[in-house]
Parts: sequence; structure tokens; C-alpha cells
Amino acid sequence: MKMQEKIDRGIRDFRTFLNAIADKYGDTPAVREMHGKEIVDRTYNQLKRDADAVSRFFLAQENAEPMHVAAIGATSYQYIAAYYGTVNAAQVIVPTEAQLSTESQCDLFHMADVNGLFFDKHFEERLPEIHEKCPDIRLFICLTEGEESHDMGDIHIYSLSEIEKEYAVGDDITVPLEHDTMSTILFTSGTTSAQPKAVMLSHGGIIDNIFSGELAERDSTNYVKLIALPIHHALSFNTDIGMGFRNGDTVFVNDSMLHLARNFKIAKPYTAILVPMVFENFYHKIMKAHEMHPEMDLKTMAREAFGGEIEVFYCGGAHLRAEIADAFESWGMPVFEGYGMTECSPRVAANMPGRFRRDSIGKVVDNAEVRIKDSELQVKSPSVMLGYYKNPEATKAAFTEDGWLRSGDIGYIDEDGYIFLQGRIKNLIILSNGENVSPEEIETKLYDCTFIKECLVYEEDGKITAEIFPDTEYAEMHEVSDVEKEISAAVKAANKTMPTTKSVRNVKFRYEPFERTATNKIKRARKAA
Repeated sequence: MKMQEKIDRGIRDFRTFLNAIADKYGDTPAVREMHGKEIVDRTYNQLKRDADAVSRFFLAQENAEPMHVAAIGATSYQYIAAYYGTVNAAQVIVPTEAQLSTESQCDLFHMADVNGLFFDKHFEERLPEIHEKCPDIRLFICLTEGEESHDMGDIHIYSLSEIEKEYAVGDDITVPLEHDTMSTILFTSGTTSAQPKAVMLSHGGIIDNIFSGELAERDSTNYVKLIALPIHHALSFNTDIGMGFRNGDTVFVNDSMLHLARNFKIAKPYTAILVPMVFENFYHKIMKAHEMHPEMDLKTMAREAFGGEIEVFYCGGAHLRAEIADAFESWGMPVFEGYGMTECSPRVAANMPGRFRRDSIGKVVDNAEVRIKDSELQVKSPSVMLGYYKNPEATKAAFTEDGWLRSGDIGYIDEDGYIFLQGRIKNLIILSNGENVSPEEIETKLYDCTFIKECLVYEEDGKITAEIFPDTEYAEMHEVSDVEKEISAAVKAANKTMPTTKSVRNVKFRYEPFERTATNKIKRARKAA
């Protein structure tokens, strides 16, 4: 069977998009969740009904200016309905990472002028402190299903479940929305300790990105995709969930990373987007299980670990080691890598079935343009951000004089249009002879050593230094007693494949993971542990 008929690509705002997918997919399950041991489905029609109710609630507040409403919580149907309902009423949604401290949350709320807050029930105990530090927040709405409205001191807490019932019937939502109407503020995490920037994304920019890839023909009736990335990431909400809705998929919500293995077997999805660390963990567990049961077929064992129906995986956030990618390919579950930026809503380039080149980030997505200027990858696209909120200096610095967005990434484009990245401009090591060395390029070489779990390359005392966190579990599994010796030998072997100027001259070992950003990237504000 062929992929379902395409939704109109001329859509330029979230509300028109939601109306279109509800009209087309109707009673098809849009979101599937585990409520305890019970599977609960919500259809596209239900999603539109509940999102419209949220929109009516906001419009009933009669605010002179659009509200900026933060959202803190795990991926859930209620979060998705709240998101659509907020932006469809021309309000602005501000997703933040649930794991941040209250102080950090409040810093972001002030930065984005937040005056409303969606939150999961378990976050409620933090509300008094937030109320004290952020007095501009006047609207508190609990996302957790089944919770009732109530007062907490002088804070009135609305229930999203009650809002969905009370405002289920009413006028159509007609507030004007344009391509450049701001819908979302997302925060960049960065790979250093610098303050995050508040990225303003538009309705049309995100919707354009959702339509930035052609729908392939699939000989399958499985339209379930598993959502494992945190919902506050652009790759999760805009790409994973948004493109799933465009296709008429049922998005199966992974309620916890602790339940991921279980949920793959329950969901039996055809695809999922995961980060390299998750692929690595599954790979090691599958290989260990096969060592314990060598009589079982490895490919069958691997496929059953993911429900048995995976057609393709996608990897985001960082480069996946060749050994892991090759293993998944041999198991009939190829992993395709792409590239994006929060500032681009986020997709810029992607590999995909039938259009793939190893070690590249793929070709540029539809409607976007890329160029290499002064070794930097630069982007022009309808998906590019409106700018950084209340930060005109940073916004100006992010663009070239002729209007291209600076990615900050070094790369090149081959003769067939495939894009290859070589590192970040800000991370370049400038040697005493004036030569520039990309630490990421060296790190990629080192990651070919299976005993290296994490590594960071930098300059120290005039020498290229590799700080390495060994994979001791993998070493034990392979009965390697001196993992540092194995890694040191691998570093020497890697040096022979690189110019002398790029050779690692100093190796440091650490036995604690590196600090990571919200998007799971190693922070480069580093010293040996």
C-alpha cells in the first residue's frame, strides 16, 4: 500500500494544519499512551476538539496582548493539546526542560516574559516559589489528566481536563494567524556555560519544516511511530510529532526512558527518532543477551527488542558511531542521520531511504538552501527563526549581511549535494603554527574505539589532549582487564590516520560522565575530573 495522500503543502499556520489533519484522518488514533497497563487512544478529531477548547479558554481571558505561556512536563496527549490550543489562539507557547531547577526555570520565564504556565501535577510543589519569583505569571494550568481546579494559597490552579470539558462547544476559532505570527519560544542550550538564547519561531516557519520532506511510498499498514525525545525539543514536537501528524501516524508516547524497552515491544512502531546514547545502550544489551543465548538468531533477537516491525530509525543530536550504525543496518533497521538547528525549526538536512551517504548529514531539505562560505555552513529557509527574543544584537550577529543564517558549523558539500560537517567554529583549536584543528573531527576518529564511551578533545599546554571516559561495562563484557591500555593503543592507531598536526599528544582518563546540555551534548567548559 502507498503512503496516504498528502496534506496540502500550502498550509501556513498551526490552526489550519490541525483542521486539515482532523478533516483527513478523523477517527484515526493520533496519540497513544499507556495509562498504567491500559493503552489509551485519542483520535485526530478528539485532538482538534480539545485544542479548540483550550483556544476558547485563552480567548475568553480577553488579554490585550498575546500571552506567553510556559509548559513544563513530560510528553503527553494533554501537553500536545495544550500546545496546539495555545498557538491556535495566537498565544505563544514557551516549552522548557522539566529537569531544570526552579531558579533556572524562573530565569527563562523572565527572559521570555512568561505570564502563564502549564505544568504536570508533580511540579505543583514548586509553584509557591515560582509565584514569588515570577509575579507576572497570573495563569496556572495543571496538565495532568483528571486533576480538579483548586486553590493553593493565593494561587488559583486551573485544570486542563475541566477546560477541555467547559469549552468543548463554542464559536469557531478565527483569530488571525499569518506565516510570521510568533508561535513558540524555544531556548538554545549551547555547548558552553553561556546564557541560553530565546529563539522565536513562527507558525509558518514550523509548518514549512513539517512539510520539508517528501512522503515516501511504503509497503506497510503500520502507521505507529514511537516518540522518545523530550517534547520541549524542536526535533521532538516539530519533527517527530508534527511530521507524524502530517502523515496520519499514531504517535505512541514513551512515558519514561525507564520504560522504553517495554514500550517498543508494546507499540511495535515502524520508526522512531533516537539519540546516539540510546542506540548505544540497546546495542550493548542486545549483544550481551546474544552472548548469553548464542543459539538464538542475532537479527531476530535485535528486531524483537524494538517490537519486530521497525523499517527505519533516525538519529539526532550527534553522530552515531560506525560500528553501531553497521550493526543496525545488518539487522534490517537502518539508521539515518540528519542535521538541524533550533533556529531553523529545526530540520536543515537529512539522509533518508534511497538518498543516503555514509558520514554525511544528507541533502538539504525541501524549501531550504545551504551554502558554504568561509568554511561555514549557512542556511536560508522559510523555517528560519524570526530572531532572538529581545536580543537584537545576537539576532544581527546570527545573520550575514545578505540574510543567510550562520550555523557556526564547519563543513563542505560534495559533488552530489551531500553535506558533511567537520566541527564547530567556536571549538576550533588554533595551533602555534596557525593551523586550525577541529576537535570534533578527532573525536569522531576516537569513537571508532568501542571501549570509549565519551571523549572530549581540546588544547592544553600547547598539546592536543583527549579526555576519555572509558566504557568499563563493555570492557568487562569482553573480559578486558586493562581498558586504559586498549584505549591508548587505539589513540596511537587513530594518530596514524591523521596528519601529525592533528595527532593526540596527551590522553587523560576520567571515570565520571561529562556534564551534558539539555540536548544531551557534552559541555565544552571542561577540565579533567
